[in-house]
Amino acid sequence: MNRVVIAVATLLMIGVGLYFGGMFDIPEKDLSYLNSYREEKRAQKEPAFDIEQVEVKENPFRQAVTFEQPSITEVDALRDELRETSKKLTRISRPLYEDVISSAVRAEIQESESLVQGGYRTSEGNYEIAFLTPKNVVTEDGAEAIELETKMLSVGSEFVGDNGLDTLATNVRNTLQHAEAWAGEEVSRVVASAANSVGNELVAMPKVLVNSGQEFSFSMGEPDFPTFSLEGSINRKDGAFLIESRLVRVEQNQVPAPTGE
Repeated sequence: MNRVVIAVATLLMIGVGLYFGGMFDIPEKDLSYLNSYREEKRAQKEPAFDIEQVEVKENPFRQAVTFEQPSITEVDALRDELRETSKKLTRISRPLYEDVISSAVRAEIQESESLVQGGYRTSEGNYEIAFLTPKNVVTEDGAEAIELETKMLSVGSEFVGDNGLDTLATNVRNTLQHAEAWAGEEVSRVVASAANSVGNELVAMPKVLVNSGQEFSFSMGEPDFPTFSLEGSINRKDGAFLIESRLVRVEQNQVPAPTGE
């Protein structure tokens, strides 16, 4: 009985295998048809674009950037320029971190005139005024130069009013373009009056010899802590002088500025 059952089961398994095997047995001609169908469809497809017809346009916003190594001379010139700019910024910003009084001027005067600037009031109560007198000279080697003579006055209110300096007198501690052009004879008169009066001080600075366009500077006081300095440049201009100068007074002790006369 067991042998009969095993035989029947074996026959059933063989039959099932043949049945399902026949379902998935695809004839060779069907595979050929599928292959030809794929080739036909592939041949019908066209490329998305023709490479030969593509026009390549240059991007107008893209530019070639080249870098050239600067020469040693150019680097040195740039360093000098930066150094001078730093010096100028330091001078201009001094009132921000030091107790200074200053007068900065850029003015044009004739050859027979003097530039009068300053007029600020110090903590001692006097007014300081500078007279800058340029003059064309010829040096021993025949070169043309400019001789600059500077005289400083420290005078009281009465002297200011008696000698026509009241238009320059100010309680503003740091001024710009606060200056006048005076004739030579007027300067000589005021300087002589200050020298012969009591309570007023006249200080004659050393004469400076410069070329047109050259800078000048001098100061009074300690080398590391000058109480007074004058610096600037001077240029010839059509028979006249173009002067840029900055007068600076460093206060030793800060005292509130007077409110007026």
